[in-house]
This record gives sequence, structure tokens and C-alpha cells, in this order.
Amino acid sequence: MARKCKQTVTAGFYKELHEKEEFVEKNDQCLVVSGNETDVYEVERLIDKKVKKGHVVYLVLWKGYSKEEATWVPAEDITATAISSFIIIRLYHDPDPCRRVLMDDISTLRSSLQFSLKSGILRRRKISIPFHRHTFNYLFNDKGEAVKCKPGKLYVRADFPSQYFEDSFFNFYNKFGEGCCVEFPIYMYSHVSYHQKSFYCDKTPRTRGFNETLSLTIVKSFQS
Repeated sequence: MARKCKQTVTAGFYKELHEKEEFVEKNDQCLVVSGNETDVYEVERLIDKKVKKGHVVYLVLWKGYSKEEATWVPAEDITATAISSFIIIRLYHDPDPCRRVLMDDISTLRSSLQFSLKSGILRRRKISIPFHRHTFNYLFNDKGEAVKCKPGKLYVRADFPSQYFEDSFFNFYNKFGEGCCVEFPIYMYSHVSYHQKSFYCDKTPRTRGFNETLSLTIVKSFQS
């Protein structure tokens, strides 16, 4: 499922896009996928990646459409049809989210950690929050230590960029000077969680939406 772009394709259109790589990099909302020689479709973002029957496929979120209408597209199709397709693929592996999305996700993480710390040492040690995957990849790409038989990684304090995560991010104190702090490393796992399967009254399956989720497991210590 994709939306036809209202943009008119004129002579030299594709050549100009290739020549203006910087523009495309900074405006990922303009990325497009071409269905054929005359149709141009907009891609908002590549959400997830998996290997199916030996082929790499990406979960494509189409601009202007709901998550329920996102589709899995083979990597070779993206390569064959996308304008500046190498930029689309690169933005999945090395994303550059807009500052509003980045700061909102960081604020969500801060609020969840503070709430967990406020609840005490033994409570709320496992946290799951909505968190865009391209934000996570931007902040933590190529960081962390793999954990055997688990999909996530362990992250130490140095893995959290200091310009976004000051020390107060990881501790909470009450008015009596008592508090909790996070002990590193933190286990984190960024993943796509799909909505529960459901059906129409005629028993045909509904399309499934998804959430981009960040799951954390933390250890806390008492501070006084």
C-alpha cells in the first residue's frame, strides 16, 4: 500500500534528486519509492528489518498512511525502484531524526526512569515505553555489549550521550535527601511489537498495527 505523490515528474527530475543528496539527507520526509516509470510513492520511514527465506525485507511506513497499512518490502525492490535508494537504506542504519522527535523520546525515557526510581528499589525494575526505533539507533548505534541468548544489549554510562543524558537523568531524591539511582549497565531492547490479531465478523483477518517499543531492565541502589 502506498500513496501516489502529487509531485509532477519532469525531465531531469531524477538527475536533480541525485545531485541534491544533502537536501534528501536532511529532509527524510521527501524520500520516495517509484512503482514504475510514471508513479512516484512517498516513504516516510523504514521501521524494521528481517530475513525471510534468505532475503532481506524492510517494514515500510508509507507517508500519509496508518501503521496498519505498512508493508514488508524486499530490499532488492527498494534498491531497484527507489530514488536515491542508498540514502533510504542508510537512514535506516544511520538515522537522523528531527529534533522534536528526538527530544520527545528522551523526555519519555526520563519520565519513566524517574517514576521507577521514585517507586523504590524493588519496584518497577522492568520498563516498556513507546520509543521510535530511529531515535534509538541514532543514540545507541554500535554501542552496548551483546547478551547471550537475549535480543537486547547492556549499556554502560558512557554509552549515553552526555549532551542528552546528564547525571541527574539517572537518580531521584526526595525532600529529605533520600533517593535511588540507576546502577549500570542497563539492559535495553528496541523492538517492534505488533497488535493482537483480530478478525472481522466474516472471519477475515484485520490488518495489524504496531508500536515501536523500548524495553529496559534496571538495577537500583539506595542513596542518602
